[in-house]
Amino acid sequence: PVEKPKKSAPGKVVLNYYKGGKAAVPFDHKAHTKAGSCKTCHHDERIGCSECHGTAAGDAPSLKTVFHDSCKGCHKGVVKDNPESTAPTKCDGCHK
Repeated sequence: PVEKPKKSAPGKVVLNYYKGGKAAVPFDHKAHTKAGSCKTCHHDERIGCSECHGTAAGDAPSLKTVFHDSCKGCHKGVVKDNPESTAPTKCDGCHK
């Protein structure tokens, strides 16, 4: 198979893939690239999250599940390792 070229990382984006009770999440993608390689968050760094993880039920976990498990889980680990960290771990820390 022919591999797609890697996309360049966007700057600040708004994660608003699913509708529901919580507000969208402003996300500074560039700032998060300092946390590690693309694969720290993306299992396939050539594509965006919504290309695998849609809002409808399917084989892959939903975006909501992925964001909550991966992002919130990482933030909790950061705070555990560094209690002075400002990484948000509560709903309103991300949903603004």
